[in-house]
Amino acid sequence: MPAPEPLNKGASRPEALGPSAVQRALFVVEYALFRALMGLFWVLGLERASNFGGWVARKFGPGLPVTRRARRNMARALPELDEAARERAIADMWDNLGRTFAEYPHLGKIWSVKPGARVEIVGFKEAEQAVRGKGKGGIFVSGHCGNWETMPGVFGDHGVKAALVYRAPIIFGWCTRLPRSHYRVAATDVFDPAPTGNHVKDVYDLTLKINQALEARIRAEPWNWLWLHNRWPKD
Repeated sequence: MPAPEPLNKGASRPEALGPSAVQRALFVVEYALFRALMGLFWVLGLERASNFGGWVARKFGPGLPVTRRARRNMARALPELDEAARERAIADMWDNLGRTFAEYPHLGKIWSVKPGARVEIVGFKEAEQAVRGKGKGGIFVSGHCGNWETMPGVFGDHGVKAALVYRAPIIFGWCTRLPRSHYRVAATDVFDPAPTGNHVKDVYDLTLKINQALEARIRAEPWNWLWLHNRWPKD
């Protein structure tokens, strides 16, 4: 296996590492449009913005090509629903998505414990006590349901420190020890898995890529890795 190339390869060509001028211009336009929309929703107020966002999404969302995927998924997962029921559910899904987007600039007005609370909490205290009773942190797993952006605020309302984990590209990093207790931390690889429909193969391919990146760095710096892990079976 060939040795990995130096980490600083291409450092003399910084233009190759960043977006092009056209991409930067598109980013500016996208940002301006986003800010304009958020400004509109802010002026409308929470409830009117929610109603407007829901109306727009409900009217145009079901006609978008991406909705075909929702129809296929729902037909497979909920075959007991007839077509009319599925279409109603899909329209409601779009309504919820539009509302969630329009409510974004008003998240600071959505809380769970102060007077005027808009979030009702069920079972959170019991779960919190169960986790804290073990003296450990916990992983809160959820999905894109309701206004999922309100869930982090629940933790803050109850004095719980929390961080969010979303699906995003996987960055492989490596720390190299340097003289005099200095270190170099480098992001050496970025993996952005694209589902193929074969879940087992997708998991295998991603795991293989991560391990190949790890192998390359270990081969380059065998002294820099802790070899005490039980990574290989005895046979």
